[in-house]
Amino acid sequence: MQSGNRLKIAIVSETFLPEVNGVTRSLDRMIRGIKERGHRVSVFRPAQESDSSPAFSRALDSMTGILFRKKGKEGGEEHLCSGLRMPFYREVQVGLASPHFFRARFRKNRPDLVHIITEGPLGLNALLAARSLGIPTISDYRTHFDQYFHYYGMASLGRRVSWYLRTFHNLTGRTLVPTAFMKDELTRAGFKRVSVIGRGVDTQLYSPQHRSNKLRARYDVEGGLLVLYAGRLAPEKNIDLAIRSFRAIKEIRPEARMVLVGDGPERSRLERENPDLFFTGFLSGEDLSAHYASSDIFLFPSLTDTFGNVVTEAAASGLAILAYDRGAARELMDHGRSAWICSGDSDARYVSAARALAELSVSEKSRFATLRSSALEVAEAASWESVVSRLEETYYEALVKKVRFRNRVQLRMRKSRTI
Repeated sequence: MQSGNRLKIAIVSETFLPEVNGVTRSLDRMIRGIKERGHRVSVFRPAQESDSSPAFSRALDSMTGILFRKKGKEGGEEHLCSGLRMPFYREVQVGLASPHFFRARFRKNRPDLVHIITEGPLGLNALLAARSLGIPTISDYRTHFDQYFHYYGMASLGRRVSWYLRTFHNLTGRTLVPTAFMKDELTRAGFKRVSVIGRGVDTQLYSPQHRSNKLRARYDVEGGLLVLYAGRLAPEKNIDLAIRSFRAIKEIRPEARMVLVGDGPERSRLERENPDLFFTGFLSGEDLSAHYASSDIFLFPSLTDTFGNVVTEAAASGLAILAYDRGAARELMDHGRSAWICSGDSDARYVSAARALAELSVSEKSRFATLRSSALEVAEAASWESVVSRLEETYYEALVKKVRFRNRVQLRMRKSRTI
């Protein structure tokens, strides 16, 4: 452990900004928070197109594992390796750095702790290297990858992935999940040493103050109802159910319009089948926050997300949220008070809930308004400061346990020598 309790943390992730997804956004915020507390963070990740340089190109040809190092934002280093695109998730690469590479790097500049964000080859090889050197490890369970295979017609492969994920995480010192529901679910599935580290939301970036009448006019909904979906346009996100739910809303509110923010493999089909809907592609920053704040209802029908950062972003923007009873909705929201929560996993029940929410916006306008303002209160209580503080505590706990374990082993060895 470093003097003054300042730690050296190695973060290993196969997805990283400027890739746009819930993992990269929350990871970036956590890293910034840890750095602000004085800790030194080194990131190990696959190189991206934005990293291109002559040095990058030459090293990439050699395929030696590490490509080059560069200074990370606000201090620290980023160690870049080559990677391969995932066949059904082209936005993300798997990293191609061997355990030998990680052992060499960790020996040269030994971290106090290795925090593994993704379970791909990069994460696995970092885990093997850290274990061989006696460096404490923590892992994140952020994505139900095993469930994704069901949506791509490979359910049998999903069962093998479930076994791999459980084995991987049980080799780490602790597995971090975003909700208590996820902790219970993984514990029942045989995962060990699971802890909850929630997610915060930036209430400056996501706020009703960014509501734009000009943006609403662009979608021809000045005085009507604007329905929003934000996220990846992929089979596992249940987009077709979101659209069917919008159709049910439109039966009650004929003037309603729907905007889908995001991109993915389903976009071309969805646009072709739904010419009356608006597709924006990827948005970020002020453009994204304006779309949240300028909408009225947020549909989140995903059954695979472990948290769903978009739910807290929608809450911070003051939207009426319809989501299944899991992830952020289950952890933070109360049905009928701060969100419309759909129990079970029935498509028909979700569509019915969407229709009921539309009726509420007509027959009980004050209750509909309270639903939105209460969501805002929930978001304001979701502080990133408290999340980072809990993460820092978890780092220290992992190191203390490692020291205690080493001391017990040394004591037993001394006793055995005296016998």
